[in-house]
Amino acid sequence: MGTNVSRNLEEPLFLERWWLPPIYIFSGTFILDGNDITPEKIANDLQSLYEITKTHRVRKWPCMLAQFFLVPVYCAPSFQDETLYWLKMGSRSTARFKLQRLGIIMKPALYNTERNVVEFKEAVQNWNLNYYSFLAPLFIRGISKAANHFGHKPKLEGLFAAKTLSEHSPAL
Repeated sequence: MGTNVSRNLEEPLFLERWWLPPIYIFSGTFILDGNDITPEKIANDLQSLYEITKTHRVRKWPCMLAQFFLVPVYCAPSFQDETLYWLKMGSRSTARFKLQRLGIIMKPALYNTERNVVEFKEAVQNWNLNYYSFLAPLFIRGISKAANHFGHKPKLEGLFAAKTLSEHSPAL
């Protein structure tokens, strides 16, 4: 990735599969350095993560038939209140528009490396409910890989993971 984007802490995970015909989904889950992360840095990562995911896909489908999900897991001991607020208010602000383009949707998660908890992960909403069965395992794999990288035992297993990933983030 370029110098203006976050640094990879682990090798990315890629997945592709048929979804609802005729849509094919490609995804990339990235474990990234989240120290000093800002809304601008998160928005800047979109294009770079998309390019990386696009180069790893096996099937080449036209843009209108391909959907890309980017799941960056930003890892840091703490996050700025501005960043948390920007992401939590995404559905009512410019955050959602900065994190998606035609056929490309970015779903960031913020992982606190000191407390071994997820500080932010977008809750399931009506507009992404159809994709949730696809997104949930991406979050679980990404957050588990991040926890292992920092020597923690992942707390995302079984029903607890499903409950954790379906809840709205706590208020600031």
